[in-house]
Amino acid sequence: MTLLENRKPRPQYEEIDTVHLGIHDGGMYTISKSFLAVANNGIVDIHLVVPAGYEAHTRLYVGSEGKSNIKSYTGTTYTGAGTAITPFNRKTAGDATTATAFHTTTPNVLGTQRGDDLIFGGGAGNSVGGTFSSDFETIIGPSTELLLRVQNVAGSAKDINIIFNYYMRSIV
Repeated sequence: MTLLENRKPRPQYEEIDTVHLGIHDGGMYTISKSFLAVANNGIVDIHLVVPAGYEAHTRLYVGSEGKSNIKSYTGTTYTGAGTAITPFNRKTAGDATTATAFHTTTPNVLGTQRGDDLIFGGGAGNSVGGTFSSDFETIIGPSTELLLRVQNVAGSAKDINIIFNYYMRSIV
């Protein structure tokens, strides 16, 4: 069942966007992880796994206290699975998700690079109050794994935060 097929009737006067509707209906999820004091040139990874029969419609946000490079990959292989991140439903009474995620993985082969973005750091690579990447939306197909890699290039240790907001769509 898709997000829109699952929706409940709404009063005629209420207008909300699809993401907001998904939260109301209990079908929106978040994976978030904060990495504190990431060393200069240090790398942090999030590995998202979408199971067979589903696609994940995601919106990604990366926050950093300084200049950072953001890259994403598919087809990555791993020598270390990393630490599981428990996705949460944006509606506290909502169902669990079928996607899984990990942080602090050990990639063996990065695979195919998909995206490349930069968080600008202002003067000398630093941001006053930090900055966020633009809203990056993508659909991750069934049986697909995505590696998101963020590298701190600010010249000193900085905090980095990664947030995936998504909903799952059954394709069977």
